[in-house]
Amino acid sequence: MTRVLLLRDRAAGEETAAELAALGHEPLLLPLQEIVPLDEPMPAGPFAGVVVTSRNAVPVLARHLGKAGVPALAVGETTARHLEEAGFTVAERGEGSGASLLRPAARLGEEQKLPLLLALGRVRTSVLEDGLRAAGVSFTLWEAYDTRALSPSRGEVEAALNGRPPEVVLILSVGQAEGFAALVAAHPDLFDPIPRIFCLSGRIVEALPKELAPFASISPSGNVSKLFTGLA
Repeated sequence: MTRVLLLRDRAAGEETAAELAALGHEPLLLPLQEIVPLDEPMPAGPFAGVVVTSRNAVPVLARHLGKAGVPALAVGETTARHLEEAGFTVAERGEGSGASLLRPAARLGEEQKLPLLLALGRVRTSVLEDGLRAAGVSFTLWEAYDTRALSPSRGEVEAALNGRPPEVVLILSVGQAEGFAALVAAHPDLFDPIPRIFCLSGRIVEALPKELAPFASISPSGNVSKLFTGLA
């Protein structure tokens, strides 16, 4: 059994914790982020489809768009599942990154001769947007939610760790990498020895300070579940 520290927002962290527990590991939940729905009005359509790169956009999207019959393109299986549970038809499942949706998004926009709706977070990379622009694909951007950093107290960190350092920490975003680095700098005794750091991408590893980078490894597929395969 491996003690695994999870830093994502509480709702997503609890789902990941359940997956890890089912595999026989001990999840430790310490959210360094919270997801805040935004009140921006949804742009007027019609749209060829909606592109969703995170499960966090789904509740806001469902509230504004409902079951309008617009096909959805999901960044991965988890996002697809949340879309389907909300009543959307998922036309395409990506492989865990926005880049994996570029071709199907471009194809759908061309077939329908309509712009795509990108339901994204305020904090994001520009890979998907830049790729669609480069391909000449028309789209409308809608910021559906924001990701805000949390700064847990030492007492909260101690309670989450439950008496001893984690053996592994999962880091799924640049914000989490920066937050974890701040935790280690503020409370080095709570993270001694430094745990193995499983990152979702090379970009996340690059956000770690040089003293933590040697402990990091990268998911081979950009998929959260694939990170679990390295747990011992």
